[in-house]
Amino acid sequence: MFSIPKLLVLGLIIFVVLYGFKVAGSLNRRRTSDERPKPRQAARREREREKLEAEDLVQCPRCGAYVSPGGDHECRREA
Repeated sequence: MFSIPKLLVLGLIIFVVLYGFKVAGSLNRRRTSDERPKPRQAARREREREKLEAEDLVQCPRCGAYVSPGGDHECRREA
């Protein structure tokens, strides 16, 4: 009726299920703590967002490189 291999498999299944619940709880706690950032973290993230700026680039007709419209670009390739 009860054999050693069956008991070992049952024990392994119980261990995997319990460990899975432990990992899921840990991930849930980490996720909920990240959703409420501390004031310093929120201010730092806001400053980082303000620093990021995008600029439209234009393609150089001579070499095909994308460069800043008002920047210094010296083409080294001949047309």
